[in-house]
Amino acid sequence: MSYATTQLRPLGRPPFYAAGRPYVPVVVGATGVVANVLLSTVLMHRFGAVGLPMATSAVALASAAWLGVSLRRIIPGTGGAGVVKTFVSCLVSSAIMGMAVWAGARALDGWPALAGLPLKVRELVTTLGGIAVGIAAFAGLAWLLRIRELGDFLRAIRRRAG
Repeated sequence: MSYATTQLRPLGRPPFYAAGRPYVPVVVGATGVVANVLLSTVLMHRFGAVGLPMATSAVALASAAWLGVSLRRIIPGTGGAGVVKTFVSCLVSSAIMGMAVWAGARALDGWPALAGLPLKVRELVTTLGGIAVGIAAFAGLAWLLRIRELGDFLRAIRRRAG
């Protein structure tokens, strides 16, 4: 089996399939779709367009937790302190990244050099600047907090490029 086909395998399926419970990720995924539609509707009415990514993030976290708990029931000892440490590190990194993106976008939005440009160009510069700040902030924090998955991600990118 090639590297590309192994990377396309759905996360969660192999261990549940091997344990004779291939339906667990399907149930979690289907429930997640329904929950995402409902939560998106509720949060969009409350927060506008920002409600969509909030709903998607909440459902993704809940689905990951549900799969983790289910896997731990099937294979005792799975996960544990390492998973919790990585989750907390990613949560801290994401929160700080969010603050950096917000501050960077506000700084770019008020940047005098952009004042004379059309609105769409200013929005594009602000968005791309926010993305760059976000990537740099998260990668730097992941490196400082020694999040192992950052190395895994970089190795995967190198393999794809090479």
